[in-house]
Amino acid sequence: MSILSRRDLLLSSAAALAGAALLGPASAEDLKITIGYQTVVEPSKVPQADGAYEKATKAAIDWRKFDSGADVIAAIASGSVDIGYVGSSPLAAAASRGQRARAD
Repeated sequence: MSILSRRDLLLSSAAALAGAALLGPASAEDLKITIGYQTVVEPSKVPQADGAYEKATKAAIDWRKFDSGADVIAAIASGSVDIGYVGSSPLAAAASRGQRARAD
């Protein structure tokens, strides 16, 4: 298992959102994504706040705030969020407990 940086995780989330933009216009409008995020200061908050992700993907995004990376991982594992971004420590802790989460 490789160790991913927070930057790698943010970039992979952005790539997943960008992939949604490649859908046809009718399909993208019907796309609904639930994204879990933490209350930390980092660059992706700016496009999140101004709706840039929604504009780029034409998808309806339900942003769900969590207090910790462990909470985001738990939400991903339960299926209540589709995508989440966390630091490497919560991801490593989840992997050590055998939780299944994919880091792209």
